[in-house]
Amino acid sequence: MPEYRECLAHFLFLLWFLQYCQQKNLDLHVLGLWADKTMGKAAKRRKIPASQDMVFQLNNTSRDKRGNKGNQGFLWPPMWQRTLKNQDSPSINQLEWKGVKTTMRAVILDFGLLHFQLAYLTHTSIQCFHMRTWETVVKPSPCSNRGYRIALAFEFHDYVVAFLSIDNLVQPLWVESASELPPPPTDVYDFPVFLSEVAGWIREWLMSNRSSYACEVIRKDGKKVFGGVGVYTVCELFFDAEVFDCPSQTARLCEAFWTFAHRSHTHLA
Repeated sequence: MPEYRECLAHFLFLLWFLQYCQQKNLDLHVLGLWADKTMGKAAKRRKIPASQDMVFQLNNTSRDKRGNKGNQGFLWPPMWQRTLKNQDSPSINQLEWKGVKTTMRAVILDFGLLHFQLAYLTHTSIQCFHMRTWETVVKPSPCSNRGYRIALAFEFHDYVVAFLSIDNLVQPLWVESASELPPPPTDVYDFPVFLSEVAGWIREWLMSNRSSYACEVIRKDGKKVFGGVGVYTVCELFFDAEVFDCPSQTARLCEAFWTFAHRSHTHLA
């Protein structure tokens, strides 16, 4: 699961870059979509020719997908793919970057005619390459030399906005209207609603088997409530919650430990 602070940082960076481009009156029509190929375990073990390890440009016949097994999305807008029934598909140049939003698991780009959501299934970084750097450094470099994969890149006139990943594990989603996007998890900043959902989750959770570590429960069983709490954030939250700085919480922990030991002595004696 992506981290709260990671998603927020990506959003703020993209928002800053979008505002910078708008202030400079740069052309933000999409000129092309680019991506690196994915490789299976067998392919990783053998040497790949450099010519097959370069970033490639997608087109309206591309069927490349990314995401978890059984739940993958197209990199090229599926509604704009060229098919036997749709020979005259719209040009990608009709898309113009107009806005950016975030959830605690994904970023959403507004392209006017379409909306694009990219969920960070694992750690993903965003890089804005100047066109000169893109043409002279990134495109000629095999992926194995770069040390990262381009999950998807949007080419504009002056810059290329690229989502970079080690394993290409991202979840793309194209929709024609923002209302078609799946509902995001509640942001903790909407605190009253967040607390209400936590309380509801606890009521359900109390009725289930409770044999997992608290940090695992929050990250996995409670992921619909604790959006953005990943393996790193959960450690910081436990530290910030000051469990051992709160006398009552520490007392309850010690009493639970004593009760556990007492029960062991009593039952095993």
